[in-house]
Amino acid sequence: MKLLPLILPLLSFNPSAAFVAPVPSRPITSLRAKSTSGQGFGKSTSKTVGESAVADDAPRGLQSISVDDSSPATNSFQTTNDLDSSDDDSSSMTPEQRSKSILRNKYSLISYEEQRAMEGDERALIDSQKKQIQREKLRNIEKLWPENADVFEVLPPSLLKGIDTALKVGLGACTLLFMLSGVFITIEAGSKATGNALPEGLDGWIVNVVEPNFTPLLGVLLGFSVSLGLFSAGMLGSKGSVYREDP
Repeated sequence: MKLLPLILPLLSFNPSAAFVAPVPSRPITSLRAKSTSGQGFGKSTSKTVGESAVADDAPRGLQSISVDDSSPATNSFQTTNDLDSSDDDSSSMTPEQRSKSILRNKYSLISYEEQRAMEGDERALIDSQKKQIQREKLRNIEKLWPENADVFEVLPPSLLKGIDTALKVGLGACTLLFMLSGVFITIEAGSKATGNALPEGLDGWIVNVVEPNFTPLLGVLLGFSVSLGLFSAGMLGSKGSVYREDP
């Protein structure tokens, strides 16, 4: 009976509870570092318990993305489309129409004719339309004949080639006729000097046709020769035939 108080504490002793030690809590950063260790370049990281815990603890406002965040991009895209369409419309306008539209849309300014028309003067718009037609005609003339262009740049190449061919053919034909006329006149003069008479038809043709047209033929020959020389010099002096190196 004296040993009973000593035996009771031994019977109530629990060996499993005697050696239980408290488990230290690990921080979330150590769990993340352990989960990503051993992964090389190009390997995808897997979600850990710590990340899921942080995601659960985060507020719901940070986990969701608002749809309204895309509205500025959409508005800017629409604005870009509007600017592109306005650029396309302005590209088809003349410089005067473009300047008028800019003054009217941005600065609310109108022309003097429009101001007079608003005051009740209808002739102002009619005069403005007439002036606009005259300006368009002048612009068309400037397109056909640029300000700094010479004749050889404005004329088509086929026409220039035709003029050159005609001058060369005319010069060659006049030269040949002039030489033949000189030969016939020499024969007729030699026949009279030697006393050997030519046939009546040939002698009459030389006297009545060849000799009277000999001097005008010389003038035509000189005209073709001078014209061809001036034309060739003009083509050589034009901007299209001058050799120049672009910088």
